[in-house]
Amino acid sequence: MHIFRKLQLKRYWQVHPLALALYVSIIIVSLIPNYFQEYQAEIKNITELTEVQKVYYHDLDGDGITEKIFLSNSKENRMANVYYLDVNDILINQWNLKGKWLDKPMLYFGDYNKNGYAEVYCITQDP
Repeated sequence: MHIFRKLQLKRYWQVHPLALALYVSIIIVSLIPNYFQEYQAEIKNITELTEVQKVYYHDLDGDGITEKIFLSNSKENRMANVYYLDVNDILINQWNLKGKWLDKPMLYFGDYNKNGYAEVYCITQDP
């Protein structure tokens, strides 16, 4: 009788509702696809010159060569500017933005339309 009771106890844990829920959840979790493989987080180099002048290094065109993105204010009217320079500090493009930078200006990068070219995002305030 003692052996029969031990067998019932072992089998009880195999068919217990919590054990069954654990088995089903393991199967379901193993079947869920990993959607987060395509995303990666990287620390980018940022050089802060003053509170409204920063230099970012990011590969915008996806060619493996890092470009320099310079965030600053224009000298005449203190409007927000973003300069896009190559590795030899030659100006590729310049964006004169409407408004002024926030107290702590930041640039954000991302490939929103998935065309292989990263876009530059920033937030300014209109006075």
